[in-house]
This record gives sequence, structure tokens and C-alpha cells, in this order.
Amino acid sequence: LVELAHNRSRVPDDRLSAFLQEPDPVGRRALYYAGMMGRPALRRIAEDSAHRLHEGARWWRRHGSVITS
Repeated sequence: LVELAHNRSRVPDDRLSAFLQEPDPVGRRALYYAGMMGRPALRRIAEDSAHRLHEGARWWRRHGSVITS
């Protein structure tokens, strides 16, 4: 997932959602991917205070993505 973020590879939304539900380290790597790519899944997680990746998603939303189209 880290490599996919750095080379701008697209992970389908349903796959990304599944990865974000996985325990760490996969879940954290999926969050990194979503953050780097500015994927919409970040908003859903950032707004869900009960989600275990909530704080990380909020950080990405505050600081913005790194990869732009």
C-alpha cells in the first residue's frame, strides 16, 4: 500500500474500505495510502470518533494529501 501510494496506483474503493478494516499493520498502511492519495474514505473515518483510525484520518484531513493528480 505504501508503494501504491507513491506511484499513484489506484486501489478500488471497496478494496480500500476492506483494507481500512484490517488490523494493523494493514489498517495503518491503508490509512497512509488514503491520506497520501486524498481518498474520500478519510472523511468518513475522520468524522467517526469511534473508528480506531479516527485520529490518524483527522491528521490527514488537517494536513492534506501529498499526491495530487
